[in-house]
Amino acid sequence: MQKEKALFELELTRGAKTIPATRANLMGTIYSPSHNQAIAEGRAAKGTPKYEKVKSSLPGGIVHAYKLKDGKRCEANVEVESDLVGNDFDHLKEQGVVDIKEYFVKHILPVKDEIRLVWAYVTYSGNGIRLVVRRPSNAGIEETQKWVAFKIKLKHDTKCKDKARLFFLPGIDDILFMDEAALFGEKELPPYTIAPLALSESEPLQAESIQVVEVEKEERFGIKLVDLVERIVTKIVKHPLPLVEGERNNTLLAAARKMLAVESDPNMLASLLMPFGLGKAEVTQVVNNALKYKVEGEAIHADVRSIIRELRAEAGLVTGDGLLPCRPLPKKLPLLVRELVAIAPPGFEAAVIVAALPLMGTISTRLRMKYLDGAIHSPSFMSHIIGEQASGKSFINWLAELLLHRIRMRDEVARNQEQEYNEAIKRCKNDAKQPDDPKPVIIEVPFSISVTMLLKRLAQAKGQHLVSVTDEVATVTKTNKAGAWSQKTEIYRHGFDNMRYGQDYMSENSYSGIFHVFYNMLSGGTPDTTEEFFRGNALNGSATRYAVATIPDNFGGKMPVFKTLTTKQRAFIELGIDILEQAEGEIHLPKVLKALEAWQEEKCQLAIETQSKAIDTFRRRSANIGFRAGALAYKLCGDKETSVVVDFALWVADFVLQQQVAQWGAELERGEEPKQAHPVINLFQELPEKFTREELVSLRTINGQGKNVRMIIKRWRDNGMIQELDDKSYVKTSK
Repeated sequence: MQKEKALFELELTRGAKTIPATRANLMGTIYSPSHNQAIAEGRAAKGTPKYEKVKSSLPGGIVHAYKLKDGKRCEANVEVESDLVGNDFDHLKEQGVVDIKEYFVKHILPVKDEIRLVWAYVTYSGNGIRLVVRRPSNAGIEETQKWVAFKIKLKHDTKCKDKARLFFLPGIDDILFMDEAALFGEKELPPYTIAPLALSESEPLQAESIQVVEVEKEERFGIKLVDLVERIVTKIVKHPLPLVEGERNNTLLAAARKMLAVESDPNMLASLLMPFGLGKAEVTQVVNNALKYKVEGEAIHADVRSIIRELRAEAGLVTGDGLLPCRPLPKKLPLLVRELVAIAPPGFEAAVIVAALPLMGTISTRLRMKYLDGAIHSPSFMSHIIGEQASGKSFINWLAELLLHRIRMRDEVARNQEQEYNEAIKRCKNDAKQPDDPKPVIIEVPFSISVTMLLKRLAQAKGQHLVSVTDEVATVTKTNKAGAWSQKTEIYRHGFDNMRYGQDYMSENSYSGIFHVFYNMLSGGTPDTTEEFFRGNALNGSATRYAVATIPDNFGGKMPVFKTLTTKQRAFIELGIDILEQAEGEIHLPKVLKALEAWQEEKCQLAIETQSKAIDTFRRRSANIGFRAGALAYKLCGDKETSVVVDFALWVADFVLQQQVAQWGAELERGEEPKQAHPVINLFQELPEKFTREELVSLRTINGQGKNVRMIIKRWRDNGMIQELDDKSYVKTSK
């Protein structure tokens, strides 16, 4: 490392001799508790004499001076100017900057290398920012300050141009950026030059320069801009119309900032804001402040895209409801399934089937089937039901009691055996001969189980599925946060794929062993607890293994009630349980496999059309879940691969994919908030028969996707979906 050298002067005590700035004296001052306390006390006393008193006592830097005669700070004593230029930007709130740190990150950091930034911090007032940059070789202090101000789109303090100007030092928490190596001369910085600014570049827009244009008919994405602005004001900024005096500026600034990625032309933006009650001069100021936040190539914000989709739907331009299409529930269903659906309240049919899958899979634990990948699969399922509080999601407890009552009776006997053994161990603790461990098989285990006990239960089950049921997934999240030993997400994933898992410890209190995991799960939760449970799981693969269903919002309605099972229905259910319990060995389902292979191709094509990574990712395991459901249907239909079996498998695959994309598609695609359903826009369908490259770019923009469409065009062309008319226009083929 090059030895540090002073590049500017410090005045640590007002009126004292200046000294060269070094790392030790500068950083020592900035970190000083008394200095930071003084700044805090001064800011707290803003508007009082104490504020100015504290300010006048603060230490400062003379960044424009490398050497001062006799250490006395005045313009005449500057013997050598420094290579640094300080620039103050005050009264930022009045300049439309709501959050200084946010503005710095978005609009200053991206250009820090261009402006040769070496130091940035919040000023003493708390409403300003100070930048220290390297001076270009072809410009003085004043020219450099104007140039930096233009680059970051802020108005600077023109009084800070004198060579002996004192800039008060910040507290440690006020520093936004510091290149210490550059600030203390530890690295060589090559000289650079800047181009002179045109008058129009250095000055903000003036009211007289704004041209009011006709905007009533202006459209983007097939919708009127005036409707978009109004909807942004009322639904995103959430301000009722008409706007009242005193609230217009801030409201319209917020709306203008949201509009920037859609329309940033000053004349157009000003014309769109004029009808809300501000005069031309005020609107001009709003536009000036909004344009400071403009970032080239910035994607349209998710909430604005939502409004665009809403307006397009109202205009009849959006196909469907934003969800993936899903085939209707088949009219003919397998034995046991049809009885459960028959008693379900309206809107609960899909949720009942999804909830029943892991329960039926556990009952038919000895069943095996060969999938498309050639591997042998088991009836392993992970299901989750989403519903608001008191919405009726607790039906899963009733369902579990109905389908697992035989397993629970056997578990009770096994648990009594285990209890008797444990008591015998205590009685014979010091005896030479210990009782033999019966190693009872216990199938149903709580979610709040330790890893050690879970592994013990899995090992003793010897390839039979364990099952856990809860209608409150919040308890699972809580137990899984209890420490490293209760983090069972990896075991959950292994349970779906029946992969080997284990641990090997010397401790007598820990379970050692390696075995294949067979573990089914059924859980329920509110949207909030569901979000917490699955947070980040779209990316690690856990979410793709879950079949999810949302029950209807029952706000303002009666409590949903399941119909009472008739004697005949109970008999059919018991018959279905008999069939599943007796299911054993490997079965082959060529018709189901063929149908699901075609289904996968269909969804692959849809992924290409929509450019949806979520569809392409989730379709694979959705098909797998549909296949396993088809295997259950095959046994319940008398070992006959009927159309009922095929239709049921396809419906499950379709529904699981739709719900997975809705729940986790956004998280997978862009890391957006997964709480809202992820909409799917079929770009290919919504384009006209003849379309241009620009039209495709516009539709992708609505969906929050990038503007590079080269690969999309190539894929569509390679798949025979389009023909090229010229280098920018295309026509759809019959394919």
